Amino acid sequence: MIQNGFFKSVALALFCVAASAAHAQSIVGSSSVEGRSITLFSDGTWAFTDRQRSDCKPVLSDLSFCGISPIWTQTPPPSAAIDAQFMRADTEFVQFISDRVGTAQGIEMDSAKAVILDGVAGITGVRVRDIPVLSDEPAEVDGKDAVTIAFSVTFRGVPVVFANTILLEESRLLQMQSYVIGATAYSDDHRALHATFLNLVEMD
Repeated sequence: MIQNGFFKSVALALFCVAASAAHAQSIVGSSSVEGRSITLFSDGTWAFTDRQRSDCKPVLSDLSFCGISPIWTQTPPPSAAIDAQFMRADTEFVQFISDRVGTAQGIEMDSAKAVILDGVAGITGVRVRDIPVLSDEPAEVDGKDAVTIAFSVTFRGVPVVFANTILLEESRLLQMQSYVIGATAYSDDHRALHATFLNLVEMD
């Protein structure tokens, strides 16, 4: 039986490749202004916490993950490049990664997908063409158009399936990804997990 700690090490290795050096704002603390709670972000910005629903967890200054309790548990991100990570079960995780690059820097959706797959290929030691892309389809996140790619890899002998929704904006590349450790296919259950995840994302 594979221990949960091993699952976490697999997740750490795989997801560290997805983020770039142009990392955006992550939460660094909280405080209050005139009696109202605020969330502090690493880029020096802040936002009122009490403007959001009580069941929402701020992830970025303009994004929250809502309706999480008691199904989802926030867990420490395995890398500073990951803005937030939540777990639904021992082998089911979701993550947010935000990078300060976008269409203003010449990034296109196809190049964003290629960079993600190149990174996964590099950490797993396989060629990009040998990574099965299980799905590549339009998506929507809180009314914004996006794309979801699903792919599978094997790392240290453990199969993992990812569903990565990519939202490309003028100055941001936002990844909202779910992954299931031990899976070999993008199953109906994983599709439902990912759809539920995206439905719980609220953006300002």
